Amino acid sequence: MYNDNTSLRLIIKVGIPVLFLIGCWVYGYIKGLTEKDTMQGRDPEKDVKYYSKKIKSEPNNYINYFERGTASLKLYDYESALIDLNKSIELNDKYSEAYANRGAVYHALGQIQNALNDYNMAVELNPDSAILYYNRSVLHYDLNDINSAVADVKTAIELNPAEKDYLSFYGQLQYKLENQS
Repeated sequence: MYNDNTSLRLIIKVGIPVLFLIGCWVYGYIKGLTEKDTMQGRDPEKDVKYYSKKIKSEPNNYINYFERGTASLKLYDYESALIDLNKSIELNDKYSEAYANRGAVYHALGQIQNALNDYNMAVELNPDSAILYYNRSVLHYDLNDINSAVADVKTAIELNPAEKDYLSFYGQLQYKLENQS
């Protein structure tokens, strides 16, 4: 019934536009996802407003509190950050990033032991994260526990050997250990 020319014309007239429309839909869908992802970190003040609105519509979504708390942390609004990160942890006590960011708030407030407790929990929940070990290493250093700092930064280097900051900090710690006596 159809010859090869007719099949080719049908593919060109119907198939290609359908594929194009599917491609546009996929592109739009992915673009929408990435726009949501790039909302974070773009402008902390805008992020606080954005996630405040999201919290009104989704009051039990721990991610919204986490994101608003993270934006508040970037604005040095530690009290607000602490409130939101506490709420995020209350809603999901298995979310390691909330513990890590709350630990960063405590560190900024000079509450090193609280910060260390949060990083301990974050590492327990996410033992493959090099940055968690590195940040905990800095806390150990602040507590003058150089041996624990060295152990954590070594683990960070094992997990991410290309990170120059980890290697540099390890060198500083080694120098301090050698010159302690």
